Formats: sequence, C-alpha cells, structure tokens
Amino acid sequence: MPDITSQLLEQVLEARLERRCLQIVGGGSKEHYGRPSRGSKIELSGHQGIISYQPDELVLTVRCGTRIEVIQALLAEKNQMLASDPPQYNGAATIGGSVACNDSGPGRPWTGSIRDSVLGIQLITGKGEKLQFGGRVMKNVAGYDVSRLQCGAMGCMGIVSEVSLKVMPRPAHSLTMKLEINSHIDALEHMSLLARSAYPISGNCWIDGIQYVRFEGAYSAVEKAAKDYARLFPDANELRDGSSFWGSVRDHHHSFFRSSRRLWRLSIHPTAQYLELEPGLLDWSGAQRWIPGEHNMTEMVAALSPIGGNASLIKGGIGEEDVFHPMDEGSQRLHVALKSKFDPDRIFNPGRMYSWL
Repeated sequence: MPDITSQLLEQVLEARLERRCLQIVGGGSKEHYGRPSRGSKIELSGHQGIISYQPDELVLTVRCGTRIEVIQALLAEKNQMLASDPPQYNGAATIGGSVACNDSGPGRPWTGSIRDSVLGIQLITGKGEKLQFGGRVMKNVAGYDVSRLQCGAMGCMGIVSEVSLKVMPRPAHSLTMKLEINSHIDALEHMSLLARSAYPISGNCWIDGIQYVRFEGAYSAVEKAAKDYARLFPDANELRDGSSFWGSVRDHHHSFFRSSRRLWRLSIHPTAQYLELEPGLLDWSGAQRWIPGEHNMTEMVAALSPIGGNASLIKGGIGEEDVFHPMDEGSQRLHVALKSKFDPDRIFNPGRMYSWL
C-alpha cells in the first residue's frame, strides 16, 4: 500500500512558506465533530497500509489513512480486535481520525479508550519535521508520553502519519440481554448495580426505555451470567442480533442519532444520578450521557458544575460557537504553549478544537 509521507512533508513545507492553513482530512467521517474547518485540504486517505503486525505480541503498526474496517478484518483472522472498538461510520473512519478524536465504542469502560492502546506514533509537525514518539512494543515509554498527547488533539498539533497500537483477543462468545426500564434514573440505578457485580460485562446502554447489557468472554461464563441476569430480572430477554444494535450505537446509525436537533454528549462520573437535563441515551454504564435539545454551552456548564464532568456539542453547532467544554486559564496556556512547539505558524486545523487554539 502507498506510503506518501514525502508528499505530505512537501505539502506542509509549502503551506508554511506560503503562510497557508491546512485542513487535515482522512475518510471525512468526523466532519460533524469540532468547529468548522479552515484552510486548504491535505488528504490522508491515500496514506494507507499495514506496516507491521505481530499477533503473538498483540501489536500493530499502520499508516494513518488505513480504514478501521480493514484493520478489524485483518485482526479478526487471528481472533483479535482493536481494544476500544472505534466507530467505523459506514467504513469511512480511518485510524488516524480515530486517534485524533480519541474515538471509542460502547466497550470503552471495560476495554479502555483508543488513547490507552497507543504505543507510539510518527508525527509530521508544522515545521515540516517527521518525529517518532514511543515505540512498537508494550514497554517503551520514557519521559513525556507525547504519543498519547495527540489523542483527542483534533490534529491541531500535527499529522499522525503512523500509529502503533496494542490489540486484544476477540471474546469467544457474546450475548446481549434487554430489559424494559422507563425512567433514566432507574436505568442509572440498574447500571450501578451491575457495575458492582462480577458479570463479564462489555456494554451497558439505555435507550428508548430499554436497557441493553452485553456479556462477553468465555462461553460458559457468558451463558451463566445471562441465566443469572434472567433469574434476577424475569422480564429480561435475549436480543437475538446484539451485534447490529451495538454497531448502530457505536457508529451513530441508531434512530436516536438521525434527528436534526442539536445533540450534546456529557462525560461524567457514572454514579452522578441527578442532572437537570434529561438524557435520551445512556452509555458506558452511565458515564456517557447524550442530551438532545436547544441548549447552549453556558447552560451545560452550569448544569455540570455541581457534579463535575464536561460537555461537547456533537451535532448542530451554529457558526463559530465553541463546541467543547471551556478550559481554565492554566489549561489554555498549556495548550497554546504545546501548539507553539509543534505548530508555531498555526498551520494545522486552526480553531477546529477551540476558537483560541
């Protein structure tokens, strides 16, 4: 598969010379995420390919334009998977975009985020340098962990051209149970109860008045957990096509995400029960809560202030409004200082994350 690192470096150096901004584009699956992009496009979709895969070591190194579905298909041949199960968005999502947005699926509380999986990266800076951070083995971090710094940075620090990741064994068996629970408060209490159990849970979601619980692991353990759950909650039933349901939540294909309304995502402590704003979807055992409605960031920050957490406007941003939770002055100064080191001329995705970055 093509390695276009040299072409990418040339485009960056040319843009720096011309004082021109660059809009980093992979598969285009996350255009809805963040603030409006500015600048001429630098396309990464052609920078694809598996560089190294060591199934026995559970380590994979790929170029940033490689699509998630291609990676998952390769890993499935060895009964392995990406730990965070990042969204695929109709096959358009790339590993570079998933790292840049720190995008993880419904299993994130149990298998970790994509940030937790990153071992090392190759980064193209705004100075036109190609730098290597971390490595391709499990034990490699010494000093500042710059590799994971890029996770969630929305490309504002540079282009992640290659990434090395930990992978994990694919569960031998998966089974999803569903239970009708009308109130989101009752659903949160149910999630809290399950969190204290020893069940092999890998997904816990509430939507449209239905609680969905996914058990994964060894066949005997999963079957036993499902029987115990059905005994405790006699109204529970097995969901026959659980993989389709979890895929619809992961990739935002579920009908909940199809509305044209504004949609907020809150990340808070899972035991935070009471919130003035009523969620339409609970995921990650209550740690991720989706709020539809015409709210603004000021209202969201005020609602979260008693319990902590942060808010992001995922859909329905208007104009140049900030869509991520405000940072304190100290954090802003740190981000600006990092930006000045990696991208002193503010070439990459200016304003995509915050208006001031």
